Amino acid sequence: NASMVVDLLHQGADDSTINATVNEKTRIGVQIRKGKFSREDDPALEAVPWGEGISPITEFNGTFYVVNTHEILSPQVKTLAEARGIITSAYQLKIEEEWLRDLRKKYKFKVNHKVLDQVKSAKK
Repeated sequence: NASMVVDLLHQGADDSTINATVNEKTRIGVQIRKGKFSREDDPALEAVPWGEGISPITEFNGTFYVVNTHEILSPQVKTLAEARGIITSAYQLKIEEEWLRDLRKKYKFKVNHKVLDQVKSAKK
């Protein structure tokens, strides 16, 4: 329960106390992640109001988030380890775009909108 986490944070509870209390009283457990994060690291972080302290409870994609920000750091150069995921993702996106462009050059295709509409309506 996110409100229980907020209450425990305001009381100064540590991570192990929050885990033990919340996971004992609710079926839906709490997950605690510590570290340096930028808003681009996780789409959920973009949904949470950005500022120092305990954030309001924010719902994103069916999950509730509470962020306890100790300090907002000024922009700085990332280490290779910190940037590796961003670099890998950008490279994969570039490769995929090139692959799709090559496929479009090599093969002609035509969208059957009637069938596409049927598929879309069947998914609903």
